[in-house]
Amino acid sequence: MKVKKSEKVLKIKNKENINIKNELIYILSQKIIGDLFILGEISLKEYRKIRKENQKKFKPYLYKIMP
Repeated sequence: MKVKKSEKVLKIKNKENINIKNELIYILSQKIIGDLFILGEISLKEYRKIRKENQKKFKPYLYKIMP
């Protein structure tokens, strides 16, 4: 499988795009760390720590009601 990096996806035109980009990065990050946890590559403690750091960094829209 070949993966191409698209510069178009990374361009930010305004604040609304930044919010959408942060939401997408957060969701993808959660999927990845969830998979790592299920595979036993990271512990529950590490999973929770990474999740909290991602919430702080990417500030998803529903951040305030997330556990």
